[in-house]
Amino acid sequence: MSELIRVMVVEDHEVVRAGLCALIEAEPGLAVVGTAGRAEEGLALAASIRPDVILLDLTLPGMSGMAAIGAFLRSVPSAGILVLSGHQDDQHVSGALTAGARGYVVKADSLSELIHAIRCVGGGGTYLSSPLTQWFAAKLRAGKNPSQPRINQLGMRERQVLQLVARGMTSKEVASELSLQTETIRTYRKTLMRKLGVTNLAALTRVAVEEGLVESGEAERLA
Repeated sequence: MSELIRVMVVEDHEVVRAGLCALIEAEPGLAVVGTAGRAEEGLALAASIRPDVILLDLTLPGMSGMAAIGAFLRSVPSAGILVLSGHQDDQHVSGALTAGARGYVVKADSLSELIHAIRCVGGGGTYLSSPLTQWFAAKLRAGKNPSQPRINQLGMRERQVLQLVARGMTSKEVASELSLQTETIRTYRKTLMRKLGVTNLAALTRVAVEEGLVESGEAERLA
């Protein structure tokens, strides 16, 4: 990835915020272009600096991080929201992804995983940390999510695109793999979301995991 990924950090603890900024700035191809300690403060700043990735804590004073996801996306639709949280429960993870976050990492994850998640979201994909992919797979095996849509209405090419997207490929990479145009793959992705009744790429990948098109471990980064 040759272009600089511009990151904004929204975290209310000053020491944690400063540490995250230092770690991100030390990585080639990443730059911190803004910080905020509250969602309200961050919304005004994000609209002016238009970052590629907003690294967002869910537990914030004032407007919660969960409510802020939608607000940030309305303010800067092109930005990828990457949640950084200590919460790993169904309510927080599913809620954040449903709200439109393109990634979710937990604070217990390694630095390398966080940096990988930033690069993935900054490149147009989505990312779910390794422990959470295992959690989703276990949840599905336990039958706690029986209402997920099925894929039996998909054609062979649509299944191929879904499988490659769920393995973390961008539209450009999928197009190269299948010898198609990038715009054609983008159209396939929109069609897949419509047919499967989902609204974001993370949910699309969950369908692929549930239906057995990919193993949970293959969905290390979700596109």
